[in-house]
Amino acid sequence: MTDLFSPEAVECFIHCTHEVYEKHLGNYFGSLVKGFFTDEPTICFSGERVPAGSLLALPYYDGLPEDYRQLTGGDLHSDIARALATGSNFYEGPCNQLFAKRFRNHYVDRIAAWCKQRNMVLTGHLMDENCAARGLLRNGHPLEVLGAFTLPGIDDIFTPCHAGQVEYLTLGSAMYAADRQKNGALAELFALGPCDMEFDRMIRQFWLCAAFGIDHYVMAVSPLTAQGNALKPNYYLPFTETQPWFPCFRELGQEAARAPRRLPGKGGGAPALPSATITRLNWSPIW
Repeated sequence: MTDLFSPEAVECFIHCTHEVYEKHLGNYFGSLVKGFFTDEPTICFSGERVPAGSLLALPYYDGLPEDYRQLTGGDLHSDIARALATGSNFYEGPCNQLFAKRFRNHYVDRIAAWCKQRNMVLTGHLMDENCAARGLLRNGHPLEVLGAFTLPGIDDIFTPCHAGQVEYLTLGSAMYAADRQKNGALAELFALGPCDMEFDRMIRQFWLCAAFGIDHYVMAVSPLTAQGNALKPNYYLPFTETQPWFPCFRELGQEAARAPRRLPGKGGGAPALPSATITRLNWSPIW
């Protein structure tokens, strides 16, 4: 897996990706092209195959033991052995601090600075932000890392019908990061559909997100299941005439823009991102 702790790996990534876009589209940077979206970068890809509590799930980088000693005064390997013997995990807190700092310094800060030099924002979201335990494992400290995004985002893909099902942890993370940057925040919406979701349910989600300082929205690329996308590939991008939402995009866009403005102190301030095929639409997809 890609080592996002490594400055050399991140430099290679920028060279192979961002600089290639700049070569072909650099004249539009900062005007038509407002930013780059990074989707679920992570320092740990261990999944369900790794038993809970296994050391195989612990992220690592060269120099971690030395950084751990400087931070805590202890020996990392000895502390891990003592924790295993006592059923504790006291070493994880300092490690998470170190992971978040290195992840932020070498990945998020580096790309955000690259974008800023070209008058663009860095937006996107982290992996597993809706679960505190997995978020710590994947990112070290989600709030610390997300707070470095120019326009912080969340993967708010669920659209619940009941207040008890709302992803308050995810929304709260966006609100925290938005307060750090003072640029508003972004959310992916409606990823799991269904493609004929009721409009009142969609509009309710705009207002819910706005209450947490989110004022930019990205339409999901997959409003149907994978099977549905295979059967109707035009649904894979929602901005087509085959999408049931298509005739009402203008009205939905107006409501998406109205919600942040009507909530005092919430949202606003982020650079305007490029509109989609329908220029009147106030959603701001970044492809």
